[in-house]
Amino acid sequence: MVFVNDEPNLSDSERTKAAKEEAERSLSSYWGALEGTIDPMKVSKAADNSVIGNVEEVAQQIAERFHSDDCVMAWFDFFNHDSPRVIRNMDAFMNKVVPRVKELIAVSYTHLRAHETPEHLVCRGVRGKKKGGGGG
Repeated sequence: MVFVNDEPNLSDSERTKAAKEEAERSLSSYWGALEGTIDPMKVSKAADNSVIGNVEEVAQQIAERFHSDDCVMAWFDFFNHDSPRVIRNMDAFMNKVVPRVKELIAVSYTHLRAHETPEHLVCRGVRGKKKGGGGG
């Protein structure tokens, strides 16, 4: 789940705080709708698996948690019943978070490749081979 806050007139720290509050409310509503009861531990675990914060923080979390080949399915907070806000969040994600993630992954990948040893390259070649004789 993605809880990004890029609202105008807020500082980055205020955006982070607001995103965390929104995530807590939304996850409580989500679990309440699924189970008919709110289990604080499940809400806490769900929040741990979510990406929450301002644009830079969300981008950093995605870059750190996922491999560049992963497909990330983003689920946004629809429980707040504020459609214009959901649209702004999705817009911020696509136009600000995604390009920033691409930058972070490119830097990380370049840094990793620059420090690889021949053993790393052999492992990469073995993992990259496909069944049926395709090379990696």
